[in-house]
Amino acid sequence: MLLLVQANPNGKESLLLETLMVSSTKVVSRDRLLDKLWDSRQLVDDNTLNVNITRIRKKLSEFGVEEALETVRGAGYKLGPFWRKEP
Repeated sequence: MLLLVQANPNGKESLLLETLMVSSTKVVSRDRLLDKLWDSRQLVDDNTLNVNITRIRKKLSEFGVEEALETVRGAGYKLGPFWRKEP
């Protein structure tokens, strides 16, 4: 978890990561993430979620983490292999 502190995600990025972590290895739909992160979807472009996912990936890649999040085409996102590695 120290990695997450060092990566310094903003509020939405933190909430997005928390939502994925709570779901562990399960896929979280784009709709669920959009509903969870933004109060009114009327003002949120579908690309907004993509931008937040990209920012998280970029921040974590600065620490050598390349497989933090997986895109499940047509379904949503889930935690990537990095989080499932045995210590």
